[in-house]
Amino acid sequence: MKNKGQKKKPINLTEKPNRSSRRIDNATPFEITRIMNREDERVARAVRTQLKPIAKAIRLGAEAVSRGGRLLYVGAGTSGRLGVLDAAECPPTFSVSPKMVQGIIAGGTGAPLVPYADYLLFRKKGKTRALLNLGGIANVTVLPGRLEEVMAFDTGPANMVIDSLVRLQSRGRMKWDPEGQLAGRGRINEELLGDLMRHPYFQLSPPKSTGREMFGEEFAKDLWGKNRSLPWEDLLATATFFTAASVYRGFDDFIFSRFRVDEIFVSGGGMHNQTLMGFLRKVFGPIPIGPLNDLGVDGDAKEALAFALLADATLQGLPSNVPGATGARRPAVLGKIIL
Repeated sequence: MKNKGQKKKPINLTEKPNRSSRRIDNATPFEITRIMNREDERVARAVRTQLKPIAKAIRLGAEAVSRGGRLLYVGAGTSGRLGVLDAAECPPTFSVSPKMVQGIIAGGTGAPLVPYADYLLFRKKGKTRALLNLGGIANVTVLPGRLEEVMAFDTGPANMVIDSLVRLQSRGRMKWDPEGQLAGRGRINEELLGDLMRHPYFQLSPPKSTGREMFGEEFAKDLWGKNRSLPWEDLLATATFFTAASVYRGFDDFIFSRFRVDEIFVSGGGMHNQTLMGFLRKVFGPIPIGPLNDLGVDGDAKEALAFALLADATLQGLPSNVPGATGARRPAVLGKIIL
């Protein structure tokens, strides 16, 4: 315990007035550049004194990412915007998934992004529609009457685990299960399905999102390696039903208590997997399930269309996130424009 007479250490502020640039607004262009250059030199000297801690942070970060972790930049103001810029540059520079490195400035998970377009394009007065996109990951958008009521989140894997298993079993000769034909020959292993459904992601409440860091190649390799004694078609059938069961669990745990869903429309590559679509119709029972094409929009092009609308909103300076879906504290203009 501290003595009563002991002085408290002052708190070091990260931002405070800089006396060297106090009158920079009255300086000449040459004086401004000289002040900025002098301040830049101070940054380099300060970094030089902290090389060992910085190297340790890099090593720990690299180890975490190699184990399936993610790098998140979190900030506000100028520092937050610089973090978002750095995060945006990582995918094209280092060929990493956009979900592996993310910048968060308005709070929330940063995903899903398509609910704004879903609401503009597919809501229908008097009905509550659910739009289920089956890409690598399965994500759902529930469309009630008002944008503020829209709910959206990632339910778990869609094609990601299925496709990885097909690549592993075929040694790269096949990349997916055409129309679910291979899975359609197998039988569901209930014990394995029970193990898969105990994944901790399904216990998280929305807003939430996931990706390869959780259900990617390493997850599939582990699943494949531990179940080599199962007939191949049974393993694939179980993985396919796992997608349907995890989608239904997302609805049952978080959606049905808030909304009466009238119909579900499916987009993405998973809508071509007839075995998966059959499983979905089985678990959802009386709720009609059909491809997004039934609404006059190509289900394979939905995300491209959504991001075109997001880009248009950004050009117009309009907020296009849905705080109820991502957990952001406020509506925000998304993305950046580079000319």
